[in-house]
Amino acid sequence: MDNESHHVQCDRMNKLSASFPRIRIWGDGNYGSGANNALRGLLQALKHLGLGPEKVHVAIASTSSGIYQEQGEHDWFHDYVYQPNSGDDQINLCCLHPSHLAGKHTAAGGRYNIAYCPWETSKLPAVFVAELNRYDEVWAPVNFVKDTFTKSGVTVPIYVVPHPLQQELLDRPLRSADQNTDKVGFYFIGSLNPRKNVEALLRAWFQTIEDGWSPATPVSLTLHLVPSARDLDAVERHQWIVKRTIESFVGALPANLRTSIPGFRVLCTPKPYRSMIELHEANHVFVTASRGEGFGLCAAEAAALGNLIVASPWAAPFFDDLFLQQRAPAPFPYVRLDTVEMPITPMPEVQGYELDQTWWEPYVKGVFKLTRDVCSVMLAETRTAVADIRRVLFPATVAEVAILPRLEAAGEVLAKSGW
Repeated sequence: MDNESHHVQCDRMNKLSASFPRIRIWGDGNYGSGANNALRGLLQALKHLGLGPEKVHVAIASTSSGIYQEQGEHDWFHDYVYQPNSGDDQINLCCLHPSHLAGKHTAAGGRYNIAYCPWETSKLPAVFVAELNRYDEVWAPVNFVKDTFTKSGVTVPIYVVPHPLQQELLDRPLRSADQNTDKVGFYFIGSLNPRKNVEALLRAWFQTIEDGWSPATPVSLTLHLVPSARDLDAVERHQWIVKRTIESFVGALPANLRTSIPGFRVLCTPKPYRSMIELHEANHVFVTASRGEGFGLCAAEAAALGNLIVASPWAAPFFDDLFLQQRAPAPFPYVRLDTVEMPITPMPEVQGYELDQTWWEPYVKGVFKLTRDVCSVMLAETRTAVADIRRVLFPATVAEVAILPRLEAAGEVLAKSGW
């Protein structure tokens, strides 16, 4: 950006900061969830625009009552104190899953209502469509979500606003181009709910025994299985479920193969965000068999640190937005899985997953061997694309390219209405 453009941009941000006495944000306080990490990135982007704690107040829609506070993981939003009875909120911004939107639209307080929502299946339920249509506009993190909302009947304006990555992650150095990959580390971070499809990863990993892999093969798979929403305050229950799941898969193997599983470990205790970054950095390939994601935030974090991503287009839709639809730089760190569309499995912990929806089952058999064979070459050849991922998803970039124009437009609407 030249000096003149920089001054124009700074002037726009200064005017924006001066025009809004307060922005109210509804967010998810369940630390470790994708929605919570997206909220943190959003706040960093807004701060770049001059909208920090003195301008932005956060109302937490839900939060775990114990396990993450013990690690000090909620300290980050203590400065963003929400005052529910204040009457000067001009913008009401709901950074939530559609299943948590009910009651967050504000007719009296916020004068301009924005919903910032992901979605993971082929169709949005009618009750959520009706809720979104109450808002002045909707922000979707990727084009897939925007298209799904439109096809489902959302009629208010929808704009694509990517989830910014957190500055804490982007401050870490890229993986060295000549890093030793004699032992390739695969890993996954997510919950055990059916959409994440961890069972498919387990089956594919155990099938590597057929390829001759063994504990002596220089590979490893680490599964960090975080509690789902209903297990956030029941760590022992979550650990029991994980233990039973793994035991059932190992027990199904022939007795003579149970000691032949290649390097494999499971982490199931909630960990702070810095530990998640360390897990990214300790491995080489983030692999997911997810049947659908609203952005693919964990995959984006892994890619921004220089790791390879193994995923279907529905498990990492941000890749299609950044590369396949806009530009295709020389090799980018993505092993793309084929899929078959299939009816979803309703989940008790997520409202809105209904039987008339579909998601996408990836083909993962053989992918570990395939990726190991190309890992070192791809890591060396994809650094240009990795730098592009960092640039595009940097909080300042998302703020200036995607968020600033939307808030300016909201300000114009408010000014015309005499607020």
